[in-house]
Amino acid sequence: PYGYVDEWVDGELRYCGEGQPQHGDQKMVGGNRAILQHREAGKAIRAFYGSKGSVTYAGEFVLADDGEPSWFLIDVPSPFGGTRKVIQFRLVPVGTLQQIEPTHPRPIIKPPEPLTEGYELAVAKPAETRTPFVVDPDAIDRGLAGHANTQNALEALATANGCATNSPGLADPNFDLAWRRPDGSAVVVEVKSLTKTNEMGQIRLGLGQVLDYAHQLREIEPGLTAVLAVEKEPSSTRWVAVCASAGVRLVWPATFHTLFAAAQSIAVPGSTD
Repeated sequence: PYGYVDEWVDGELRYCGEGQPQHGDQKMVGGNRAILQHREAGKAIRAFYGSKGSVTYAGEFVLADDGEPSWFLIDVPSPFGGTRKVIQFRLVPVGTLQQIEPTHPRPIIKPPEPLTEGYELAVAKPAETRTPFVVDPDAIDRGLAGHANTQNALEALATANGCATNSPGLADPNFDLAWRRPDGSAVVVEVKSLTKTNEMGQIRLGLGQVLDYAHQLREIEPGLTAVLAVEKEPSSTRWVAVCASAGVRLVWPATFHTLFAAAQSIAVPGSTD
């Protein structure tokens, strides 16, 4: 009543905020602020059709982040005459819309599936001068040429050996590279550049990251292999044993081929054999 109309517009849910049910303009406080700041808080937005009795789960949403306003104020009738302002959020579904009532559409969301996003070539960015841990060190590392070249070389080898390669999609953790082998088993990879001065920190960071990714993915991929790929051979051989003790394969360009050793033949990108 009085303007509280949630509706679908161009594939997104226009959701009215809360507060001031009888008179006065809505404010960006309470539940409204929680929606506005859900990403920063690490919270999911989930919508349901109905408010009493039997309800239907519509799916997960995120606040629109496309350069346009993610919310706006609309004028709605007030029970006391005139109009009042109500907040309306633009909520974007996480997944694919599925129509369930053709005569009165009430879409539900089919959640995205993990390890289905095609591989996107890694591209080096201009050198970063920001200090790690002031800015995410992983974001800095991913902009380096050594990281991009290592990642792309490993992806090319995986493709050459019949694997379907992936970049992270909406349902995935933020890994660098993953692939599915011809036998259906999956591999998740974290890539790290290395220098003489940052070897210990980079390997420790990468090991923690790939263990986290593997833990998240093994719920649906129990046979998944976790791999830490570094730009060059580490100066200390102990890192191979450290990673192996955690169930992680540590590889560098000269040993990339060992990830595909189970195959009858190992293809090398660009070879004529």
